[in-house]
Amino acid sequence: MINNSKISIIITTFNKEQFIKKTIKSCLNQTYNNFEIIIVDTGSTDSTKNIVNIFKSKKIKKIFLNRKFNSSPLNQIYAIRKALQSSEGELICLLDGDDFFHSNKLNEINNIFNKDRKICFVQDIIKIRKENKLINFDVNRKPLFFEVWPKFYPTSSMSVRKNYLKNFFKFDKMSYDLLEIDFRLYFYSLYKSKNSFFLNRVLTYYSVDNFGISSKFVKFSRTWFKKRFQAHEYLKNIILKKSYPYKIDRFLTSLIMRILSIF
Repeated sequence: MINNSKISIIITTFNKEQFIKKTIKSCLNQTYNNFEIIIVDTGSTDSTKNIVNIFKSKKIKKIFLNRKFNSSPLNQIYAIRKALQSSEGELICLLDGDDFFHSNKLNEINNIFNKDRKICFVQDIIKIRKENKLINFDVNRKPLFFEVWPKFYPTSSMSVRKNYLKNFFKFDKMSYDLLEIDFRLYFYSLYKSKNSFFLNRVLTYYSVDNFGISSKFVKFSRTWFKKRFQAHEYLKNIILKKSYPYKIDRFLTSLIMRILSIF
């Protein structure tokens, strides 16, 4: 028998006035009933807060924070930590303030977690929504002559058990100011816990926001390489007792960082 576990949807948002109404509605329109929505705004300067306050549903909790860090990734992690403290759900679904859920997402997620109690981390497939068109989110990586980390679906595809997320935050010390929550959680699950499940269904829609966190990291820019170097340092802390699989990539990243520091 499948239990209807309570699910907490944690929406983190900063200046998402263009998207936030649709994001919240996609949660309220779920076919699954046993859920709550925790919206955490980290100091938006546009009309996001006013739009959030329009919603009066009893399923919604609202948390308005000032920005604690200069880093957007750390502010988002801080927001999730705050939401976790007031969450009532056994299961947690993460959602960025510009993305949307399929109406059957919570039902599908609940079924997966209840069928196997060992599963603690679930990812579903994401489609990109751009100019009213749906585009495949390509996670395939062409093989190189050395190993680089795999591509993965971003934050809004990630669902976890509450206790699992608590344990993750005990491990994660919120260092590395350029690393988003999706990178941290994905590799923690891949190398530290190994109790994840990939759900081969499109349940999440990702919006292209030119002002979002990821848009700041232009490929091969100085900041992009700095973020990549931080990613290697973070991964080394996870893969402590094993041979590090991305040695060549780390060496090249470090070399380029040294070169860039000269100029």
